[in-house]
Amino acid sequence: MKIKSIMNKFGKFLDATGLFAKRLVVFILLLVLIGAIFSSGPKDQEIFDGSILSLDLQGYLVEEKTQSEFEAAFAEFSGELTNETLVSDVINAIEMAKDDESISFLLLEMDDFLGGSPTKLQNIADAIRDFKESEKKVIAYSGYGYSTPQYYLASLADEVHMHDYAAIVITGYRSYRTYYKSFFDKFYIDSNVFKVGEFKAFVEPYFRDSMSDESKNNLIEWISVLWSSYLEEVASAREIEIETLEKYIQSLDEVADESNGDLAIASLDMGLIDKLINKREFRDYLYSLAPGE
Repeated sequence: MKIKSIMNKFGKFLDATGLFAKRLVVFILLLVLIGAIFSSGPKDQEIFDGSILSLDLQGYLVEEKTQSEFEAAFAEFSGELTNETLVSDVINAIEMAKDDESISFLLLEMDDFLGGSPTKLQNIADAIRDFKESEKKVIAYSGYGYSTPQYYLASLADEVHMHDYAAIVITGYRSYRTYYKSFFDKFYIDSNVFKVGEFKAFVEPYFRDSMSDESKNNLIEWISVLWSSYLEEVASAREIEIETLEKYIQSLDEVADESNGDLAIASLDMGLIDKLINKREFRDYLYSLAPGE
């Protein structure tokens, strides 16, 4: 009996030791991971006079990220990282560059930028305009071409550069919804909607398979306002006629024919960009502006 009691206590000791060892290993791994995250963060570097702040916009503009820093670290290891850029981070960086006497240029890099809502883009556009009041230059570059949101910001630059094999493709604004009526009918699902007044488009997907005329007119009205604002602001920033910009956007086939199928040349001839240049040449151009010490 005494031996049995001793072995029982010894077994509990081994179990406790094993549990402690497992938790210790997990704790050490977490410490290593946290250390790697902090050690990979930005380090203070000397900023030389005449430097260029590279604003490399990633993914979509958001007010708040959908993943915490801890979640993003694990997502990056698994290849599931959601590329997002905080609007506040972009604006703060631009304001810092405006007040920093060592920085003479702001570079807008657009290759990985996916856009954002019009209000978010306008907030950043206001920050870029404010930066230009410091008499510092803004340069935009894309190696893949410019989309609708990319070109909106790029048009504000003093110099708009693009790879000679790329093109500007502006598709404008659109809105679409998913409708469920046929799906509900197949499974005999009823939807009871109570509404007052007209133009209650929010509930349409539950009892229609398509957009109503009233909803279409409503969307067309506010999208037209946004689109008109886009054309006016871009044309004003590039100092070109709105008709020129509209021709490039709406008659792309005609524009392509006039430039022998080269949209890059067409965008240059119509004043949408300032220079066609490949990445190596553009890098050399940046070195000529800010050679460092």
